[in-house]
Amino acid sequence: MGKKSIANQLVSAVCKSFCPGADKRAIKMDGKLEHQIPGLQHYQSLKSFAKSFGDWVKSEYPEIRQVRDLDVSVCNKFLDMKADICAAKTLSKYRSYIGKLQMCVNHFFHSANVDWKSEIVVPESRKTVESVRFGVRMDRRDFDKIVAHAAERFPHAANAARITALIGCRVEGCSSITAGMVRFDEPGRYGHGEVHLYKTNDDGKTKGIEKGGRPRVIDIRTAEDAAFIKGLCQGKSPADRLVPIGEDGINKGLRKTMEELGIKDKYPLKSIHAIRSMFAQELWDYNKAAGVSYEESLRICNKMLGHGDNRVLEGVKAYINTDEPY
Repeated sequence: MGKKSIANQLVSAVCKSFCPGADKRAIKMDGKLEHQIPGLQHYQSLKSFAKSFGDWVKSEYPEIRQVRDLDVSVCNKFLDMKADICAAKTLSKYRSYIGKLQMCVNHFFHSANVDWKSEIVVPESRKTVESVRFGVRMDRRDFDKIVAHAAERFPHAANAARITALIGCRVEGCSSITAGMVRFDEPGRYGHGEVHLYKTNDDGKTKGIEKGGRPRVIDIRTAEDAAFIKGLCQGKSPADRLVPIGEDGINKGLRKTMEELGIKDKYPLKSIHAIRSMFAQELWDYNKAAGVSYEESLRICNKMLGHGDNRVLEGVKAYINTDEPY
């Protein structure tokens, strides 16, 4: 099978199975033709799915180098991941795609004899109205992969992602924070400094740099967080931005990174929002472990997310797991 990636192997099998104008009835009747794909739309959809599935396998199972070594447990894991963001109809369609890929692979690669269909399990959809509206909280392992991958090709987007993970800012905040907004001379709640997400106008009034214009102060939580932010400030004047690209550049860099890793469908909405949710959950868990009261934790999380500390549970329930006892 050569040294092609899993994605390339799957896509090659699909491409070699495209038979425009082939007799659909004959394909159904003759098992030797079951790999053939007669319709252009089906071919294009299956090829796109093969690429996405292959990229995901490479990201999650880098030890799998040959498509013949890909077993049904990996397929089931993929469907289970999709259950968080896909409706039942879509999950059923993906099962059909996996079955067709099996036929294409076994025909194209004579040494392959994969069996994904007989034990495939389609999970119940866990997609909810709330998950559609707010998106999915980013998994810390996915976040680490994104930052490591983006650091080479999209370093500013990688830095923006790390800033959001540390202080919970929105994408417009990432692109607007200046070195002068970072205050290491003010210890803040955790003793490691503050980030002031606002600027002072000529009339002396302050205005926040994110939506709503609400000024807010973020407490830097750990010495490691402070060291990273200090590194971004190094050599910059107070007016210089820590991330010198705009919102579109940040979103585009993260989107392309996630597509290359095969996990974009896992976070269908804005990547920064998923990272904000991760930040909020980690902040909540940190304060809980430190013995901070439930009411105070709600106030801190709302304040750090820029919601205003009077919104209590309503402000953070889309970000943190409120089902677990505090």
